[in-house]
Amino acid sequence: MRKMQVQSWKAKNQEGKDIEESIVEILSVMIGSQKPEDMPRGLEKARMFNRLISAFDKSKESKELSLEENDYAYLKKILENDIPAMWGSNKNIMTAIETFVELKQE
Repeated sequence: MRKMQVQSWKAKNQEGKDIEESIVEILSVMIGSQKPEDMPRGLEKARMFNRLISAFDKSKESKELSLEENDYAYLKKILENDIPAMWGSNKNIMTAIETFVELKQE
């Protein structure tokens, strides 16, 4: 199990409106931006996605993201391989990502 405190920050959306972002939104965007042919398939992967969505939803209230080891490994791999390089210019995003990829197993 990997756990992290969810810190949020202010950002602007594409319409220029103020929004709150956190590692949960970053991970959601990364999952959603996967090419359809690269998306995992099968019952076990569907269960994993169900666990991820549940963990994301719970973190919005508890401010703590808790992930099973396999779920964490899947998300970490996506970040390591597919994060847009431009995101490196945003200190808040990079701090959240660095914290996430360095989480220790409990």
